[in-house]
Amino acid sequence: MRAYELTEAFTPDNKFTIYLNREDDSDEFAVFGGRVLEPKNFKTFFKLNLKNVKVPRIRTEAVDKSNKPALLFHGTLAEFDQFEPGNIWLSAEPYTPLFHASFHSYGQGGQMIYACILEVRNLFVMGDKINGKIIELPVAGSDNDLDIIYDNGYDSIVWYNKSDTSIGPITNIYHTKDPKNVHILQKFKFEEIKLTPREMSKKREEFNISKPYKFSEPEKDTEPKIYIVTEPGLTPFRLDDRISQTEYDEYKDYGLEVKKYESI
Repeated sequence: MRAYELTEAFTPDNKFTIYLNREDDSDEFAVFGGRVLEPKNFKTFFKLNLKNVKVPRIRTEAVDKSNKPALLFHGTLAEFDQFEPGNIWLSAEPYTPLFHASFHSYGQGGQMIYACILEVRNLFVMGDKINGKIIELPVAGSDNDLDIIYDNGYDSIVWYNKSDTSIGPITNIYHTKDPKNVHILQKFKFEEIKLTPREMSKKREEFNISKPYKFSEPEKDTEPKIYIVTEPGLTPFRLDDRISQTEYDEYKDYGLEVKKYESI
C-alpha cells in the first residue's frame, strides 16, 4: 500500500485519547474509535487513519526513502485549515509533535496533530554549504537565525537524523515559512488524561490490556533477518530494512512487501 492509495480508514473517528500514568510517563496507551494503540505504533496508526485522503501528486524535495512525499506531523493547540506565515515546524514522526501539543496545553484540552506533506523545490539540508561556508544551526532556538538560509533562495530546511532538544526520537525535522508549501492531509484531535497508578490499572482492565504499554528500549532481537523490505507500506520499517519472520507476520497486513535476503 503506497501513499497515493490511502483512501480508507479503520475508523471514521478522528479524535483519540491518551491515558498516561502520572507517576510513570512511560506507561501510556491511546484509544482511537474504541481501538487500543500501543505507543510504538503511533505513526503507523496515524497513517492507517488518513480517512479518504487524496494525496496530491506533487513535485517535492521533501521525500521519504521510497521517493514519495514524506508524511510529516505538526502539533499545536490551534485548529485551522491552513497554516499562517511564519515558523512552521514539521516532524517525520508524531511523538515529538504530540509532546509539544500536550506540553503547551497545560490541561486546557483541544490539542491537535496535523498530518501533512511539504511541497518544496529548493530544500536546504542543514550542514551543507552556502557560498563555501558550512551552515550548521541547531533545531532548538534557531528561528531567528534561519534567514541566512532563506535569503539565499531556499524555500525550506531539513535536519536529518536529529532529536528536537532531546525530547523525542531521532527523526527528520523540517522548517518552512510559507504556508502554501504545506498541504494538510488530515487533522486529529486528542486529549491526554493523567491517571493515578490505581486508576491506570482499572483503565487497562476496561480495555482488556493485560500489562502496561511502555516506551522502552527493545530487547535484543536474535531472530534471523531473512527478508528485505521492498515496500514499507504503513509500517515502521524503511525501504531496504532487513526484518525477521516474526516482524513480517506482524505487519504483513499493512501493505508490507518483502523479498528473501540472500547473503553474498
